[in-house]
Amino acid sequence: MDIRGQMSIELLLILGFILIIVLMIASLAGPLIEENSITSAARQGASNALYEITSTNVNVPPTRVTKLNVTGADNVTIKVMFSNNIPANYTPFILNKTMQSILNQSGFTMVNNTTVKGNSKYYTIIIS
Repeated sequence: MDIRGQMSIELLLILGFILIIVLMIASLAGPLIEENSITSAARQGASNALYEITSTNVNVPPTRVTKLNVTGADNVTIKVMFSNNIPANYTPFILNKTMQSILNQSGFTMVNNTTVKGNSKYYTIIIS
């Protein structure tokens, strides 16, 4: 009896199961990777804007991004919080730099001044 054919079928079955498992893991990890990417870009953009503001204006105390509050499922809201109060006239500048940083990531398109679209979700940025 020739068993070479049976070994190749068993190998194909094993490879098929491995492929199915890899695809399942990738489908679960994809949205998490997108969310991590946008939150890190938002933090970096806001931090860069704060550095520009505090280095050019001595009246603004040194401030850092302390927290990103992410809420929502399909329409995600990312609220950027700071260690000190930000003067209201600097909020549009920080938002603009944050949005530029997010748009520099691949896969995000601008919907309006505060919202971007990822692969499957909409993300709204709030500067507080």
